Order: sequence, then structure tokens, then C-alpha cells
Amino acid sequence: MEVTNELTVEKYKSIFQISNDLASTLDIDSILELITLHAMELVNAEVASILLYDHNKEQLYFRSATNMKYHTGLSQILVQKESLAGWVAEHREPLIIDDAHEDGRFSDHVEKKLKYQTRNLCIVPMLVKTKLVGVLEVLNKRNTNFTPVDQDILSTLGTQAAIAIENARLFHQSDTIADLVHELRTPLNAINTISYLLLRSELTSDQRNTFVSTIQSETNRLSELVSNFLDFSRLESGREQFIMESFDLHALCKECMDIVSIKAMDKHIGINIHNSSPSTIMAFADRNKIKQVLLNLLSNGIKYNKEFGTVDVVLQEQAELISITVTDTGLGIAENELPELFHKYYRATDIHQSIQGTGLGLVICKKILDHLNGSIEIESQVNQGTSIKISIPKKANIL
Repeated sequence: MEVTNELTVEKYKSIFQISNDLASTLDIDSILELITLHAMELVNAEVASILLYDHNKEQLYFRSATNMKYHTGLSQILVQKESLAGWVAEHREPLIIDDAHEDGRFSDHVEKKLKYQTRNLCIVPMLVKTKLVGVLEVLNKRNTNFTPVDQDILSTLGTQAAIAIENARLFHQSDTIADLVHELRTPLNAINTISYLLLRSELTSDQRNTFVSTIQSETNRLSELVSNFLDFSRLESGREQFIMESFDLHALCKECMDIVSIKAMDKHIGINIHNSSPSTIMAFADRNKIKQVLLNLLSNGIKYNKEFGTVDVVLQEQAELISITVTDTGLGIAENELPELFHKYYRATDIHQSIQGTGLGLVICKKILDHLNGSIEIESQVNQGTSIKISIPKKANIL
């Protein structure tokens, strides 16, 4: 008994050191990796994973695991509220299950997906005061079952982990919000100035109409900026959930082209699609995220194009990759500015004043493709046009 108590004390001392390590970094991925690794070691488990809680969607989602093979598979699984992890999240209480298959809340969906047999498990909530950050779970204690001491150790680690995760989120959020506030000033100042001018009685009808159109334009710009900011923030913090499914890429491109067709007709721009494959090209990825990328590329191809120009969409299928190239006949971008396009809020010098934009669209596209283990490449010539190629694996995995 004395040896056991000494071991327990040593484990709590380890948690103190771990909390110092967690406090020394603000990178969420590094924090999650530390937590899962130490959780597995502290209770002698085979696997540990973290599920974070999205308060907007009221949904748990897998975010990290000790083994990359399981990490990749877990990221594609939706966590049901009726599951064991869902129960812990709802009740804010820990659980020890000696025989997973005897518990009615246990689903073998994860087992089948990962081809990993679960014997026993321990799950604890990660809380900051009463706020749920996520749950920490360990599977298959080596040679025996989990004990109340294991549960207490994990709960202590989970509390430290929750604080570290929230601190990292707040740090990145405050930095990003500062950027957003800075970017909001220009359209807000424009609206404020024009609203003041509209009160002047000597304005002509044409002048008033011009000012009203400008307010509408700046309001749309604000809406786009806030929407893009929220997308960017979720992707950067790791809170964005990816739903993997199989879909027809050609059909998705056609769907996106139909959405932007009115904007194209307004500028007399033709949109053409070319499929190099004689058969249907099937992809396995997050359909909505790829749709978001395509709509951004097509919208840019129209926005920065010349009147009576064209936008060509080319689909190509290789052994392991699928690529889509969107080429326009527009204004083009100077070669030295191309690398800057993936920096937040950056907009090419020649078009910054003449055409409105947020400077976040391509940044969001790149982050989505990075998560899917894909890539994005840009080629452009001033006054000749721009070509943007995106590539994803045929069976994309979440990174």
C-alpha cells in the first residue's frame, strides 16, 4: 500500500510539472499533444484522445489522439450525444467502464472505423469552472482495469488541460480580434461620413443615390469581412469540424458555377468547365469545405476579370490526386506579390483601391486545403490573368 501511495504522489508531482509545460506554450496543437501523451503514460493506457466541445453547434468532436493512425480516423467520426463521451459532456462527471461492450451507451462504430478493440476506458470532463472545454479519454489500461485513483489523476490533468486550452484560445482570439477591429475601421468610417453627408439638404437626387449605393457596398463589405473572419478564426483555432464524404467533383463544380452565374452574366463573363477524365471524378473529402474553396476561386475569377472575359475550370485526375484549376483572363497580379496573397488581409497593390475585398478568402482556402492534406498554387501575369490550382488526395485525411 505504501508503494502505491508513493507512486500516486509521484504522479501528482508529474502533473504539477506538466501544468508548467502546458503554461509555457500557446500553440493549441502542442498543448493537445502533451495532454494525450501524458494522460496515456500516467494511467498506463494504450491510447488517449481529446474531444473538444463546440458550444455553437453543441457538438463534441475528436481533435487529438496519441497515435496518428487513430487521430486521422477519429477526425472523421461524429460523436453522438448518446455515447459515453456525450454522457460525460452532458453530466460533467467522469466515468470508468470496466467492460465497454456491456455498457448500452457504448457504440462499436468507432471500433469498426478504426479496427481497434476497446476493452475498458476512463473518461473525464475538461472544465474551466462550469464551462465545458471538452473531454479526455483513455482506453485499455494495460493488464487490468482503471481505478478511482486513475480517474482522480486524469480529472486533475483534465482541469489543467482545460485552463491551458482556454488560455491559448483567448490569446489567439484577442490577437485576431485586434486585427478585425483594425480592418473594420475603414468601412465603418466610410458609412459614418456618408451618413453625415446625406443629412445635407443641398444634395441632388443623383448624389443621394450614389451615397446610398456606397453605403450598401460598404455594408456588404462589412458582412463579408465578419463572415470570413469567423471562418478564419474557427480554422485557425482548430474548432472547425470537417465532415468527410464521397462526392462527384464535376457535379460540385457545376453547382458552384450555377451559384456565381448571375455575377458572371452581369460582367458578360463566360464560365467553362473541362473534365480531362472520361468518367466521373469522385473525391472523398469535406464537400462543403471544397465548395467554399471553389466558390471563392470562381468569385475572384469574376470579380478581378475584365468585361467579356472568361473563367475556365479544368478538372484533372491522377493516380492519387485530384486537381481543379481555375483560370481567368483578368487583371493579373505582379509576381513579387504572389507569396503575400496567403497573408491575412493582404490585397494586391493595383486592385486594392478599385475592387473591394477582405484579404481573407485565399487565406481561408489555404487553411482548408492544409487541413485536407492538399495544396494551392498560383500563377499570374499582369493584364493577362491568373491561374489557381488546388489539389487534394483522392481520399483526403484531416491534419
